[in-house]
Amino acid sequence: MKTMRAFAAMLAVAVSACGAFGEEPKNLLFYGNSFTIGIGSTEAEAFGGVPEVVKQLAVAAGFPEPRVENAAVSGQSLAWHLANNAGSITNPADFQEAPDFQWDAVIMQEFSTEPTHIGNPAQFRADALTMFNQVRSHSPAAQGVLFETWARGPGHSFYTGATPSFPGGPAQMQQEVRDNYELARQDLAAAHGPNNVVVARVGDAWESTGWDNLHSTDIYHANTRGTYLTGLVIFGTVYGQRTTVGLPKLFGTLTAQEAADLQAVADQYLPPGLTFDDNGDGSINRDDLPGFIACLAGPETPYAPGANCLLMDGTGDSSVDMHDFALMQISLFDLPPCLTFDTWDLTFVLPQGNATDSQSETVSATDASTPTVTLTAIDLDTMGTPTWLTVPASIGATTPFSVNVDVTGLAPGAY
Repeated sequence: MKTMRAFAAMLAVAVSACGAFGEEPKNLLFYGNSFTIGIGSTEAEAFGGVPEVVKQLAVAAGFPEPRVENAAVSGQSLAWHLANNAGSITNPADFQEAPDFQWDAVIMQEFSTEPTHIGNPAQFRADALTMFNQVRSHSPAAQGVLFETWARGPGHSFYTGATPSFPGGPAQMQQEVRDNYELARQDLAAAHGPNNVVVARVGDAWESTGWDNLHSTDIYHANTRGTYLTGLVIFGTVYGQRTTVGLPKLFGTLTAQEAADLQAVADQYLPPGLTFDDNGDGSINRDDLPGFIACLAGPETPYAPGANCLLMDGTGDSSVDMHDFALMQISLFDLPPCLTFDTWDLTFVLPQGNATDSQSETVSATDASTPTVTLTAIDLDTMGTPTWLTVPASIGATTPFSVNVDVTGLAPGAY
């Protein structure tokens, strides 16, 4: 588990100390079977299935084209992948040109009946955790995305006959799938932290339509509409989007109206927005400050109704105040230690642990508004001078300077 602390140093400059956190292409690993491949729709399968839908939606939304490894194999479970296909984690076949890569996310889709009473929910949960453990061993910052599958459609043999497998019909099957994917999420969150795993609620999105023309003729796999809706939900989940509205329909057999309708459905099942990300661009920066200020009401003062103010309530106490601002500065990103300069502010973020760190930087003459720049450190949690951090009182332009951090000996949670 990691906690974050930050300080602000007042600077009369605007420079970058560790490089801009520019958007990089995501590396996405897909494990699954025919549901991921797109079997059930000749059009969707030929297109590249769910992974290609996610890739093309990301590009259309303005993100760099992700590197995608489609490790799905028809008819197989996560247990099979662990036994026969785990090599894709370290040696992806689809983008060998990227040395020393790290996965940004692994999308895990289980055999569709395994998380139900006619399968083995306990085994599913164990396999999902093992899979995520292996991915995180290779890529410690990878996010786990659990691809919640859909129930068989109305009229399927699971629901008919003298002794149906699911007497309650699709609703019963979907409830079992939903419950066990949530339990799997809790397992992964307990092992790796709640911010590192999420459920892509594909099956819930399907169910909300009343199973409206999403299944193939076998009432089992997805047709083109179903694959498109699946891709929308997974794209929005992986990329932290609040909406998929306006994205291209991708498939020739889809009408523009069908695509718009499915986008509206997908939007209802995307995870809540990133806390403090007012403008929904996937990052927390100065552009989100106007939204925070609009919601700032003070301690024990309820904020105005609305989703954006809910995002600004980082402490969850139904008010937006300076405690939330401290959390906003710290943010929710689990970044390695680094220094970042923003206009008037320098923020240092350090993962929890007994360690020291320092960095040297130079303020160039062109950046400095005066020959000498004064630095003042403030702990945004206590609003006092931090005992664990040392900065020079002043520096001259073009003169290298160091910022030193030492958390050795501090109690956990105190930094």
